[in-house]
Amino acid sequence: MMLFRFARSFILLLLFLGVMTTVSFYLYKKYEETTLQIHKIIYDDLIDDQGQLFENYIAYLQDDMGDKIISNFKKYPMIRAHYERDLANLLTDEVKYLYVLYFDGDKLRYLIDTEKDPQERADINQKFDPQSSIWIDAKNQKKPQTLVQKNLESLWVSYAHPIIVNDKVVAVLGADFSYDEFQTIEEAVAPLNRLFLYMSIFMLMMLLSAYIQFYLYYKTRKRSLIDPLTNVYNRQYLMDFLQDSVINHYQIMMIDLDHFKNVNDHYGHDIGDKVLKKATQRIAKTIRNNDVLIRFGGEEFLLF
Repeated sequence: MMLFRFARSFILLLLFLGVMTTVSFYLYKKYEETTLQIHKIIYDDLIDDQGQLFENYIAYLQDDMGDKIISNFKKYPMIRAHYERDLANLLTDEVKYLYVLYFDGDKLRYLIDTEKDPQERADINQKFDPQSSIWIDAKNQKKPQTLVQKNLESLWVSYAHPIIVNDKVVAVLGADFSYDEFQTIEEAVAPLNRLFLYMSIFMLMMLLSAYIQFYLYYKTRKRSLIDPLTNVYNRQYLMDFLQDSVINHYQIMMIDLDHFKNVNDHYGHDIGDKVLKKATQRIAKTIRNNDVLIRFGGEEFLLF
């Protein structure tokens, strides 16, 4: 049976550690949610802003060319060059690549490529090897598609916007957003990351210190209440027990080993200690679990 005073201290400390641990997990969860929300807001704003520019370009292209976009681009290089320059004007620090692709059966081929380096620029009709399904999805769903690139160091997001003529997707405007923009976001949230890191280290140290203090308190308190020879409660426990318990709820028995002094005198204290241990074990086997056995003196015991 535990001391009520000890139990209250134990429970308060345990509750404190539980609250601190819960608060730490809550703060970490909120930090993750906040970081994701910041990324989402910037991501959505970027896609919305650039997507509007792409929609304007596509509308401009559709108004001018109608259903002859692909044929005119193939037949008239000057017209293609004109629209290529217009599309290149939409290149920014955020948008690294811009191009227009058309569907040739189950293949994708270039109509326009705004790559600045002539050596790297794709020619008209050059095959485009898709690394994802967003181009087919844009064609089938007739609405823009995005893909966050996880395996490319230089690119962050790929964007595919369908070009629709007479309710049919004839081409797709493609854009690749630079990873530099993602790094800009990371730099924006870096102070928050550092703040949470410092808070996490502080909370971890506090929790670790509290758990160590709790363990040491428990071990020390337990040792102070237990008789080391017989492994039952000692007089210190008795003093606290009398203060925290309603004694009228108990029957009390005083147990004394008769002629124990003769055992120590004739056989020595080592044998006397063995007699005490054996006698305590026999008493402990006889009483109930909720009974309280206390070593009151040398060979004297109190049983509540």
